[in-house]
Amino acid sequence: MVDERSQGEGGPRLSFFEVFTIMAYAAFADYPVDAAVVEVGMGGRWDATNVIDAGVSVITPIALDHTKWLGLHDREIAREKAGIIKPGRVVVIMKQEEEVLDILLEQARSVDAIARVEGRDFEVVDRQMGVGGQMVTIRTPSAVYEDVFVPLFGQYQAHNAAAALVAVEAFMGGRGLDGRIVEQGLMNASSPGRMQVVRHSPTIIVDAAHNPRARPPCARPWNPPSGSRGSRACTRRWGQGRRGRPVRGRALHRSPRRDADAGRARGRRCASG
Repeated sequence: MVDERSQGEGGPRLSFFEVFTIMAYAAFADYPVDAAVVEVGMGGRWDATNVIDAGVSVITPIALDHTKWLGLHDREIAREKAGIIKPGRVVVIMKQEEEVLDILLEQARSVDAIARVEGRDFEVVDRQMGVGGQMVTIRTPSAVYEDVFVPLFGQYQAHNAAAALVAVEAFMGGRGLDGRIVEQGLMNASSPGRMQVVRHSPTIIVDAAHNPRARPPCARPWNPPSGSRGSRACTRRWGQGRRGRPVRGRALHRSPRRDADAGRARGRRCASG
């Protein structure tokens, strides 16, 4: 019915993503849910998800992404992402390049939104590796959460946890959260395919990077110091593959093996693969 009306007025049919977005929002309303975490499909300003009046918006680090539709420069993409900032609401902004941050803050000011900026309003104060994850201390506008266990690896997961805490605080009216609830909530966090240990002996860790700027953080934690005889990391850099297709970054971590020759052979195959 909607497609018929739209096409009758010279418009397009609904896209696959638009149909699924409508179905999701209808399900949320019928249930009804108390809170929904909705991820933008692409960009922000014109994305199908952006019809909601979100109480809190979160903008993660912006980099070149979907350049065919969003633009060839970070600042162009930032303007699209800034479209999810709602009038009079809270926007949580993770670490950004200076020119990107300026665009986001200008948009927030123009709609009287309240900006919570990483490095100014919240931060990861301390981070220590632990068995099965990491211990983090996070400062937010309302509290300091000390020595909270996050069962995920990677420095970026600590910053993700910080942004999530600030977003929940804002959603709950800006007050600090009960430490036991924070501990339990983060303890239950999972992120399949992100710095995930999928095998032991040898240790194999799977991670992914969605754009070029995200590749170094995903590989860095497993690259041993120069001259080290410790763990071996094989990476594929971003670049142009066959037929001009982009080659996505990959990192494969292996623990040392007894057979050094076999290890070197595997390393060569990984680097050239």
